[in-house]
Amino acid sequence: MERLFLEAGLSSGRSLGRASEVVYAGPPTPICGSSGFLLTGQAAGQGNPVLPLDSTARMAAVMLAFQASSHALAEGDLTSESLWEYSRAMATEWGRNQAFAWALFDALSNGGASVFDDAFTTGLMTPYAASCLVRNRLIVEEALDRLARSLSAIRKPGALMAWRKAHARARRLADLYSEAPNEYRRDRVTEWHSRIVESW
Repeated sequence: MERLFLEAGLSSGRSLGRASEVVYAGPPTPICGSSGFLLTGQAAGQGNPVLPLDSTARMAAVMLAFQASSHALAEGDLTSESLWEYSRAMATEWGRNQAFAWALFDALSNGGASVFDDAFTTGLMTPYAASCLVRNRLIVEEALDRLARSLSAIRKPGALMAWRKAHARARRLADLYSEAPNEYRRDRVTEWHSRIVESW
């Protein structure tokens, strides 16, 4: 059963790079955390709720999953421990950036049309900069600073306050992903995953 599950995951993973549709992204499911198995592997199949999927980041995630899982299959070791190194790498690298991106865009889309328009139509955050969320946070940090200054300059204190709160939440969530345990222990993994779910 585990082999069939893993092979099915690899099969679907190989097709991710060819996808172009917008896929809704959200918090990890409890079942992944309770088993500790491919904890953040499903992130490879998730995208941004606003922009098309970032194929570069997705393919990097898929290749990482494929290499780790292929090694486990070859060794005949399909335990959670054998795949924890992959799961931790996903969480601390790609997963935390994806969480940061999703939280920010969730705030944008729920913050009202004025906030969304100020971010994109004025060029304060270009679609290119937004697409770099999962690749280069520094580019987006600069855009966010410009957006905050713009909201302040045009006297929208409510929007500015909401944006700053959302930005701080996104930072906390991203940092939480980087706190993945160094080694696989079911109790520590479950506790860490529970904190992530609660933060979402």
